[in-house]
Amino acid sequence: MDTNPPAAGDAEPQVAWTKLTPAQDVEVREAGRPAGRGVVDNVTPDASVVWVRIDGHAPRRMYLAGDPVELLPVLENPEAF
Repeated sequence: MDTNPPAAGDAEPQVAWTKLTPAQDVEVREAGRPAGRGVVDNVTPDASVVWVRIDGHAPRRMYLAGDPVELLPVLENPEAF
């Protein structure tokens, strides 16, 4: 019986990450809590790894598929009701 947890490379990419593009503003939520905002620096072709510059500054953070993190696009012109 294999008791080793799956490696990050074995995890399926988060579907929402497939729509992220470099220079896109995102809100970072870790464990369901806001952790800041940033700018997508790069995304792998399969969207399994995303690099984000938190608050638009270096150094950048790398997020792997399977990490307990959400990267949500920030709407440029949210409609107010």
